[in-house]
Amino acid sequence: TCRSTCRYFHLPKIAAFLFLQSFVVAVFLVENNNFSFGNSVLCFDFAIVLSVPFFFLFIYRLFSGFVHGPPVSKQLNKMREKWRKKRMRRLKRKRRAAKK
Repeated sequence: TCRSTCRYFHLPKIAAFLFLQSFVVAVFLVENNNFSFGNSVLCFDFAIVLSVPFFFLFIYRLFSGFVHGPPVSKQLNKMREKWRKKRMRRLKRKRRAAKK
């Protein structure tokens, strides 16, 4: 399903967006010089620090995700299958009991 992949892939998108935004802000501040240079550098550093973990997460997800799906999904699917079988069995039992 899309949900499992989306869960991993929208985080880096947000991070990249934030990074770009703060980069643009930093450049804008430097160009206009209405802030001291130190301030905008701080902003830029903040952007980098914020986006680095997301970047690594993104790379990790890229390699683990595209090779064989999100890491969790296999186990989850197995569990779901098990639960479904159990539920079906229970339903069958109930139906049989209702018939009698």
